[in-house]
Amino acid sequence: MVISRTKRICRRRVLAVLAAGPALSRAFAIPQAEFSAGVKVVSLLVTVRDGNAKFVNDLIQDDFVVEEDGQPQTISYFSRQNDLPLTLGLLVDTSQSQKAVLRAELAASATFFQQVLRENMDQAFLTRFDERASLVQNITGSRAKLEVALGGMEAQVRGNPSIQGTLLYDAIADSADLILKRLRGRKALILLTDGEDMGSAHTLDTAIASCQRADTVAYSIGIGTNLARGRSALQTISRRSGGEYLEVSANRPVELIYEAIEEELRSQYSIGYVPPQGASGTRRNGFHAVRVTVKRSGAEALTRDGYYAE
Repeated sequence: MVISRTKRICRRRVLAVLAAGPALSRAFAIPQAEFSAGVKVVSLLVTVRDGNAKFVNDLIQDDFVVEEDGQPQTISYFSRQNDLPLTLGLLVDTSQSQKAVLRAELAASATFFQQVLRENMDQAFLTRFDERASLVQNITGSRAKLEVALGGMEAQVRGNPSIQGTLLYDAIADSADLILKRLRGRKALILLTDGEDMGSAHTLDTAIASCQRADTVAYSIGIGTNLARGRSALQTISRRSGGEYLEVSANRPVELIYEAIEEELRSQYSIGYVPPQGASGTRRNGFHAVRVTVKRSGAEALTRDGYYAE
């Protein structure tokens, strides 16, 4: 399946990505809480750190305060996330600027999948993006399939030396809109890129909105030759979706960054609340700002900055 940047075929790509049909959605539909039919629940993945940047894993529901548009909300659902299923999407930048570091990226990604994905519980998919955004491995619970897909990616890139363009924002938006939005449970994107976008139909803001609509956290791993130009965009994507920006350096190789992401994924809280209704009993469409704080002194909560009511 190939996702082109050409706008006239933009809608056709929906059919390509959804070729697996309703069975895919049923197979990976993971309920988190039971509410009356038709009740919209806002779900938040929340990470809490103390003043030393260590994860805080012993909080209870009463330790959290949730606000929507500045108004306190009643928490309807609360869980620590250590054992709940996880859906991951790995988006790998295969443009010219990544060729020097691609082999190390792919090797570390294979190790990450082996360590994080639990058979018969978690699942993942793999997308590469350059002048096109291509779904390399559809959503699967098989670590072996993901490893094979990663192994074949470097050869594909080296066999095409004239790659131009970097459709980062399209890759994010399509992964969120066409795959993750249909699923329930914990969902996260991991972006391996220098953050530069060239040629996307989507903008930075619409890519972030897609993550928010799909209840998806984005973790950005900054690596590559054009990072100075793309760093700010990656920081914004991660901050607004509730994820984290992590930058590769000589003292912090991609392997250590993956370990940090793994630890955070296992240290999250899931919080849900029923959003307030207007006087007419309906919700105002559009963006609603969300803020989560904790009562423990020195602790800080990290989550997405809002959601879209539609």
